[in-house]
Amino acid sequence: MNKRFIKTPKLKEVTNPSEVIKKFGGPEVWDLNHEKKVYFCKICTFTCEQGRRFLLRQHVDLVKHEKSLQLHGEGKKRKQQMLNMVESPRSQFAEDITKAFVSANIPLHKSEHPAVVELFKKYAKVSVPGNRTLTRVMENESTAILAKIKSAIGRSHCGRRDD
Repeated sequence: MNKRFIKTPKLKEVTNPSEVIKKFGGPEVWDLNHEKKVYFCKICTFTCEQGRRFLLRQHVDLVKHEKSLQLHGEGKKRKQQMLNMVESPRSQFAEDITKAFVSANIPLHKSEHPAVVELFKKYAKVSVPGNRTLTRVMENESTAILAKIKSAIGRSHCGRRDD
């Protein structure tokens, strides 16, 4: 079997364009331009004429499309996880550990060191946030501090005149 293709359902019985879209991933993946009568894969930026269902099926069978679809799904999960983390107590833990690492002059990538991960699992029963999370927390905190500093500098110069 050719490694570039994955088996998908046949389109013989499907004639309605909305059914075709639904069958191959739904409106989140596919769009139909009614004026041009063209299907558009939002993930791969592939276009196919509405009457050429064989090309559509061939595209859906490609491993490239399948991998792009998986990445798209993982991206949605990751976004949802990030939204959940903003509202969870875990985000406070991430802020606290970032402040501790920065205060102690410990590089944030050390949070992923096996000894640190094991220490937190063993004694705190928590997993340490990764380098990316800690870096994002640090950047957000730095932006907030910088805004406070700019505000304070702006107020102190408002009442003074330099001659």
